[in-house]
This record gives sequence, C-alpha cells and structure tokens, in this order.
Amino acid sequence: MLRSQNLLNLLIVTLLLLTANTTTFAQIELDSTDIHIFSNPKSGYVVRGEQFETEIIVMVDSVVLRGQNLLIRVNDKQLFPENGRARYTQFARQYGRNTYTVAVTVLNDSTTITRAQDFYFEAGERCISASAAKSNVMYVGVDNPVFVTAAGISSEDVQVSVNGATLSKSYGHIYNVRTDKPGTITLQVKAGIIQSDFTFRAKSIPDPTPLFGGMILPEQMEPEAFREQGGVGLLLNDFDFVATCTMLQYEVVQITATGKRTAITNTGARFGEAALALTGQAAPGDLYWFRNIKCQCPGDNQARKIQGFAVEIK
Repeated sequence: MLRSQNLLNLLIVTLLLLTANTTTFAQIELDSTDIHIFSNPKSGYVVRGEQFETEIIVMVDSVVLRGQNLLIRVNDKQLFPENGRARYTQFARQYGRNTYTVAVTVLNDSTTITRAQDFYFEAGERCISASAAKSNVMYVGVDNPVFVTAAGISSEDVQVSVNGATLSKSYGHIYNVRTDKPGTITLQVKAGIIQSDFTFRAKSIPDPTPLFGGMILPEQMEPEAFREQGGVGLLLNDFDFVATCTMLQYEVVQITATGKRTAITNTGARFGEAALALTGQAAPGDLYWFRNIKCQCPGDNQARKIQGFAVEIK
C-alpha cells in the first residue's frame, strides 16, 4: 500500500510538472484546500538507523510555488526550497511507521495561508527468513517450495544455497528444493553482510490409500457394482504436493459364501485376466480381500507395502 501511494504521488507530480507554469504565482484568493503538498521519497522503507530522504513540492492549481511566497517546515525543521523543491532527511529511529508533518505557509499578497499534512515511512531491521511453503517439513522426490525473504536488503544481494538437496529458482522469492532421501536439509541464505542457516527435516511421502470403485477402503458393495470395477487405484489423501504413486502388485482373495477360498496375484493397478475372472464371479455373501498391496512413490528406492482392505458382497 505504501509503495503504491508513493508511485501515485510521483506520477501526479510528474504530470503536473509537465504542464505547470512555474514562473509566476497568480495573485488570487486562496484557501487551504487550494494548496497541494507532495512528498516523493526515494524509498518508503528504510532500515532503522539509516537516513530517510524525500523531496517536498507544493502546488496551487498547476503552479509550482517557489521563492519568497513559500515557507516549508517539516517536524519543526525549516526547509529552504530550490527551484520549487525542498529536500528533507531524517534518521529512522524507531521500528514501524515513522510520521513526519509537512507544514506549508503561502504568502499571497497580504494574505497568509497555512496547511499541514502528515506523511509516513516504514522502518525495519535487516533480516532474512526462509520457510517451507506448504508444510514444516520437506518430502522426498517432489519439489518443495521455499519462500526466502530479506527485509531491508536488495534482492540482487540475496544468495541461496542448499546442502543435502538440489535447489532451483522458481520465481520471485520462491525456490524449489528437491531431495532423494530422508534426512536433514540445510538452506543457507546470504544477504549482504548477513548470513543465516535454516534447517528442515526431509521425510518420505506418506503411504497412499487404496481406492476402489471411487471409494476409499470400501467395506460393502452390490454384486453388479463390484463386477464393473477394473482395478485398484491409489490416493495420496490430504497431501498438498503434486506426486503420483505407482501400483506394483496386489493379491486378490475370494472367499465364497460356502467357504471356498481362491487367491491370485495381480500386477499393476488394473485387473488382469485372472483378476477379472475372479471378481466377475462376485455373488451375495462373498468376501473379497485385497492384501499384500505393494506400490512405489517418488523417492522410494524399493517397493512399500500398504494397508489392504476387504469388500463384502451384499
């Protein structure tokens, strides 16, 4: 918001200066609402203890006031305009908003008109921070966005490196960190004379959940609906990253209402011929048990075994 105000003020002043009659000041009846004060700082944000600098311009209508008909004080400090402009500086002594009051006195013939207006700038401390964008930890095998910010320091002076992972610039203040194994990741940020290390814990992607018939771990199904299914899917439930786990294999066990037991092993997510033949026999009272489910997620060096489920045919 502060930066937008500064840019707007600068644009207004620039446009007015292009059309302003700066040689004379018309002797007309004025009141305080005719006086316009503009403050155009070099920056609306400074580091505490450093100097804030701005240029003060006063206008009436389209006329830039100058010479003996104009007095300017800022925080009780007398300024002496040159060519219609007055330079004001002060040291930022406190954090947060620092207010400065510009008081203008215009001498118009025998009339004296005064107007005061408050302006402000923000003062902060040089500091750097880095935070994982989506969680407090990082995950193996996916891009982990990290926000890196440096208050009071030019972005050109910020250098980011990482130990135990690879780093790539995404856009703006966002970097992507990627690692292929669980453990500790250290992000090193240098910004001017300041350097800080930020430590994150990297862990494996959580186990996916079996998905069957569009449902998570269904317990009962009608025979027709069950026989229409083409396989077992995987869902990374409540996981905010873009990642896909691959189904490797699972075992399908049919236990009929009479107690007959038949088991086959299916490769991949979709049912093969044997699994289709077995599930195609589903009848009320049967129980189908999907067990020994093995999959592989990004960052896995070997297959992982996940939770199975059983469906009763009703």
